[in-house]
Parts: sequence; structure tokens; C-alpha cells
Amino acid sequence: MRAPKKSRLDEVVHEIVEKIQSDPDSRFSTEIGVRAAIKSLRELDREVPYRGASMRMPIRGKKQENVEDFKMLIEKIKGLQRALKKLSVPAWILLFSGESDVHSDKFPSPELQQIIERRLRLVTGILNYMRARCDYVLRKRPGEHGNTGYRQRRVAHEAWHLLKRHKKKPAGGTLDSLYGLVASLLWEAMTGEANKDLQRACKTALILARDEGGLWDDSPTIGQGQFPAS
Repeated sequence: MRAPKKSRLDEVVHEIVEKIQSDPDSRFSTEIGVRAAIKSLRELDREVPYRGASMRMPIRGKKQENVEDFKMLIEKIKGLQRALKKLSVPAWILLFSGESDVHSDKFPSPELQQIIERRLRLVTGILNYMRARCDYVLRKRPGEHGNTGYRQRRVAHEAWHLLKRHKKKPAGGTLDSLYGLVASLLWEAMTGEANKDLQRACKTALILARDEGGLWDDSPTIGQGQFPAS
């Protein structure tokens, strides 16, 4: 579905501003915020290359595919760790010294030995981090179930944030409520589809806000654990 034409998009923006900002002196800054929210939603809703096709994807993918990917990855990491442990000392030197003369009979200098040791610690540290991170992700199992309505929930979350920033209480979620109307207008700005009923997505967002004291944003994070220092 295509996004609305510019003239209608401007109308949608102005409708949202009218609903959430009663102070005429503050409407310009509110409009900037609304346009930024719409831009973000439309960017997140773009189709992206995925496994040989082009499709829309949740920020953190689909649950089952995440499980398959990380199970595969952790087995590859374990295999690489086993292979590295089996290397001989000369092989360690050849791998981590960075020397261009791999035929030299000279024993590595103390400086080169320090470089080899530092690189070895870095590589093993990264592999340990990746393995621990894979274990963590597999325990948490993030991602969406199949084709659930993550796009609608994303819009409902953004509507919730807009209302809260402008001291409006998100409630209800039906099209005749302020929350439901703002969510529907954001959906139209993102997809071009007008009068979309997002009541279910709005209710889900309200439950999440109640249970967790607020809504988490969808920005990517490095997550659990620390990268090893170089």
C-alpha cells in the first residue's frame, strides 16, 4: 500500500496537531515532532532485502527464524573454538603475527609475541561474547510470531508516545477515542490507508504500558554483555 500524497499527508499532520496541541504558540514545534514520528514510521516500514526477497520485517525479526539462525551460529562458533584450540604453536604464530614473511626461521621477538597474545585474547574474547550472546538470545527468544500485527502495534506505540509527550492520556483505542484516532491517522500517514481501526493494537500497547510502566522503544541495542576490549 502506498503512502498518501503530499497534500493529504499535510492534512493528516495538521489533524494530529489539532488533536494533541491546544496551544497555538506550540503548534509549530508539535508539527515538527509529528512529522518526525511519521518519517520514522515510514522508514521502518520500508521493504528490505531478506533471504533473496524483498519484504517488510519486524525490527527484531521473526521468533522462529531467530531461533534457527542463532542455533546455527552457536554451532559454528563452537566449531571454530574447537578448531582454534587444536592449532599448534607455529600455527598460532602464522595466524596472528601478521608477518608477510611466513617462511622466516626467526623466533618471534618479544614485541611480536605481545602482538600475537593481544590478538589471540581479542579473538577468543569476541568468540566467547558471541557464544554467550547467542545463549542469551535463545533463552529470551525475541521476535514476532509469524505474521502478527507488528506494524499496527508499532503505530499504536508511536501514538502512545505522542499523546504522553503532549500531556494527553492514551485511553480506549477505538476510532472515536483520541488515542484511536491519532493511531489511525498515523497509520494513514504510513500506509495511505484511511480510517484503519487499530483498537486491538492500542489495547496491547496500553497493557504493555501498564505492566512495564511505559513502552519500550524499538531502537536497536547491543544488548546483554560487553564486547571484549581490544
